Amino acid sequence: MIDILFINPPLAGKRRLREFSSIGSHNPPVNLLYLSAAAEKAGFKSQILDAEISKFSIGLTVQEILKINPKFVGITAMTLSIETAAVIAKKLKSSDKGIQIIIGGIHLTSLPEKTMNDYPHFDIGVIGEGDITIVELLDTLSKNTPLENVKGIIYRTGNKIKITDARCFIEDLDELPFPSFHLLQNFPNKYRPSIQKFRRMPSSILLTSRGCPYKCIFCDSKGLKNSYRSYSVKYIISLIKYLQANYKIKDINFHDDTFTLYRHKIIEFCNTILSEKIDLTWSCQTRADLVDFELLSLMKKSGCWSIAFGIESGSQKILDFIKKGTKIQTIKGAVDSASKAGLETIGFIVIAPPAETKETMEETINFIKELNLTYILPLYFTPFPNSDSYEKIEEFGTLEKDWDKFTTFDLVFIPKGLSKEVLLDYKQRIYREFYLRPKTVLKFIKKIIHGYSWRKLILECLIFIKISMKNIFSKQEKM
Repeated sequence: MIDILFINPPLAGKRRLREFSSIGSHNPPVNLLYLSAAAEKAGFKSQILDAEISKFSIGLTVQEILKINPKFVGITAMTLSIETAAVIAKKLKSSDKGIQIIIGGIHLTSLPEKTMNDYPHFDIGVIGEGDITIVELLDTLSKNTPLENVKGIIYRTGNKIKITDARCFIEDLDELPFPSFHLLQNFPNKYRPSIQKFRRMPSSILLTSRGCPYKCIFCDSKGLKNSYRSYSVKYIISLIKYLQANYKIKDINFHDDTFTLYRHKIIEFCNTILSEKIDLTWSCQTRADLVDFELLSLMKKSGCWSIAFGIESGSQKILDFIKKGTKIQTIKGAVDSASKAGLETIGFIVIAPPAETKETMEETINFIKELNLTYILPLYFTPFPNSDSYEKIEEFGTLEKDWDKFTTFDLVFIPKGLSKEVLLDYKQRIYREFYLRPKTVLKFIKKIIHGYSWRKLILECLIFIKISMKNIFSKQEKM
């Protein structure tokens, strides 16, 4: 019998990624892979049901869970999937009142008491990192001993909700076993990063660190108390070799927010790949103030082909307001250096943060046209629970508190002085004015000459046309 079944809830790509569903990511649930690995190491029989990658409905997901009949069910949930997780829990309880459901993930960590009060069918919540907690929790549940002795959880006792003492962060991440990729059905064939983030297949994502030391107001940095820890280069290289030996992985997208934070580790990582002649193409994302031409050139030499930067805005006023902690000149220098080193570049843009105005939007459009970027990805400002912006966000505008729309592809916050129509049009302008330039078109022609995938290009063009037509039709409807 399965001791614990970990669930990645069904979250239709079209709902999660909107118009980018056809080129968006289908990543393995790395958080569940680490939890299940820890449980397996402790002797508990684990299984993972990735309902999203299997394109299951909620009903089919519930049927599969009941068919497997585990002792315990563990569901992970982001803010945008918490409602789906709650419906699964409710349906499970209606079929089996005795089933115990554990909820974890960033939303529960951000709002533990509210989550348990709002969704009465969750029995226990795991707050923060769950690798050690889940093992102690399973041991406690199996022995039917008091839950109050397990740190880092919230649970029901009668009609009350109790929170235990906080659990300290795991300082030495190398102590953790490799993520349990073997529990995923049809890995890696069903999985891939977004189309702009892989060069070869099979491809996968990896995390080389946890936490973030920076304080951008839209990120849930407080959920990890700005903690930052990284795996050693030895661990990362060993994991890459494991993936190559067992799953023929050729390409990796490092999913860390600040991959190059520890410069010396990146140098060691690149030199190890080169000295051991590891056949790997890879990409990453980081901050503009954490790279230089020398480092980027070494990264390119070791197989890196693309780097993404959190540009956020072309207005220094906005960068300061969102506590980005970087300067316009630094961003431009980083993008220029990456391009000079021969890397493709992606720029993330945040649309409509507090203090956004028509003037700052014009600054951003003008700025991104100056940058030597390959791709841009504009995302709507989304004040996630427990971020610095969440509690006071309505002082700066109106917020639609629909968790299902907390995707960054949906417009949930409108700053004072702006309207939904203006912001929707602004997003379309960013796309048009960046991509419909001779400079950008010429860059893609060069990519084709140098062997760029026609399939990728066609998909990217179709998405661009879809976005543009969407804007035209929306304007006609208003007339």
